[in-house]
Amino acid sequence: MLIACDLDGTLTFDGTCPAQPLVDVLEDFAERPDVRLVLATARSPRCLRDWFGRLAQRIDLVCCNGALHLPPGGLPATVRALPAASVGRLLERLDRAGVGWCAEYGDHFVARDATALPWFGDRARRRMAPGQRPPLDGVLKVSIEESRRGLPAAAGLPGVVTLPHATGDMDVVAAGVDKSVAVAGLSSTGAADLAVGNDLNDLAMLRSARRAVVVGDGLPALDDVPHVRRVAAHPRDVERALLDAVPQVGIA
Repeated sequence: MLIACDLDGTLTFDGTCPAQPLVDVLEDFAERPDVRLVLATARSPRCLRDWFGRLAQRIDLVCCNGALHLPPGGLPATVRALPAASVGRLLERLDRAGVGWCAEYGDHFVARDATALPWFGDRARRRMAPGQRPPLDGVLKVSIEESRRGLPAAAGLPGVVTLPHATGDMDVVAAGVDKSVAVAGLSSTGAADLAVGNDLNDLAMLRSARRAVVVGDGLPALDDVPHVRRVAAHPRDVERALLDAVPQVGIA
């Protein structure tokens, strides 16, 4: 039985570790021998390790929108980097337009300055000197402050896809990278038994799951899908929805 959960806007609503009752539910899932628990997120693995500690070492981490998969306690099983040439052209366009960006490598990220996506923090941030170019190989995603201005910068670049977020920012990842693809590869049936999410980068994962929970008021296209339930964006509602959904996907 495979359970896949998004993080931001799904399990946490303030950019910090989910509330302890929700973490306890995840711990309970991870302890069950018939469950494979996956955290599927746009975030990097270092954030999940900071937030979840030992739990992050015992479950599958699908990070950077599916570009990076780390199995329990192991080395990366899947790494899908962006084409280097497209990264270079994208960053040049963003710099000319004055749009903030961060290039994610997994263990650190590079930004032009401290003001770009400040909620990423500073611990893993490496700033670029004026005129300096970041390494173009090994970029798992480029996060852009404003999707409105980021979409034109990414237009026409080969080998990339754009993922705008409900929060107004966006990610650019390699073509073919998707949470649903990464999660499907972990399941014997090719999809999650239970998927929980809230944003556009969760849509395919929610559609393909046996049962799904949409958190908040986004993704209206799922409102008429029979296997999908919608709950309020509040930790207690999400906790209850997880506990209610588990027996319905066959976990005693």
